[in-house]
Amino acid sequence: AALALFAFAFVAPHAPSAWPLAAGLIAFACVSAEVLVASAYAPRLPPRALFFALIPLGAMVGVALAGAAVSELAASMIVTLALLVLGTLTGGVVGNAIEEPGYLIVVAAVSALVDVFSVLHPGGPTAQLVQIEVATNVLILPWPILGTARIEPVLGVGDVAFAAIYAVATKRHALPMARTLGALAVGLVVTLVVVVATGVGVPALTFLGAAVVIAKPAARAVPRK
Repeated sequence: AALALFAFAFVAPHAPSAWPLAAGLIAFACVSAEVLVASAYAPRLPPRALFFALIPLGAMVGVALAGAAVSELAASMIVTLALLVLGTLTGGVVGNAIEEPGYLIVVAAVSALVDVFSVLHPGGPTAQLVQIEVATNVLILPWPILGTARIEPVLGVGDVAFAAIYAVATKRHALPMARTLGALAVGLVVTLVVVVATGVGVPALTFLGAAVVIAKPAARAVPRK
C-alpha cells in the first residue's frame, strides 16, 4: 500500500489535470481498495496482540512530532502503513472475540450511532479532530490527487478497524468472505455517493455496518441468550 502510494505520488503531478471530482473518485477508490485488501488478510488475533499496537502508534506520534522535518510523501507512506496495521490489528482482536455471528448487528448498530454523533455533532470527536491539521495527517489514510502534487486525507482509521472486524468475524464463523467484502465495498460506494451529493463528510461506519447486516442473514440472527 505504501509503495502504491509512492508510485501514484510520483506520477500524479505529471498526469494531465483531471476533473476535480474524477480525481477525488480515483483517490477514494484506491484507498477503499487498500482497506478491503488489508481487511481480507487481517488475521484472527488474541487480546495480547494489542501490545503490538504500540509500534504503529509510535510511528504516528513520531510523524506528528517531526512535522515539516519529514517530507509529506514520506509521512504519508508511514501513516498509511501505521493506520493499516493499527486498524487490522484492532479488527483482528475484536473480530476474533465476537462469539456469535448475530452479534454483528449489535456491532453495526452501536458503531453507527457513535459514528453519527462523532462526525455530525459539532462537539463530536471526529468533528473536532478534522479541524486539527496534525490529527488529520496521522489519523486518516491519505492518497495523492491525480493532476496535482497534493496528498489528501480520505478514510479514517476507524473505517479500517471496523472493516477488519467484519472480515475477521467472517473468518471465525466460516461465513462467505466474498459476500462480506462485497458488502463493505457497497457500503464504501454508498458513502462516496452521499459525500458527493451532500458535499459534507458523512459517518461511513453507518453504511458499512448496514451493508454487512443486509448482506449476511447470519448477522441478523441474534442469539436468544
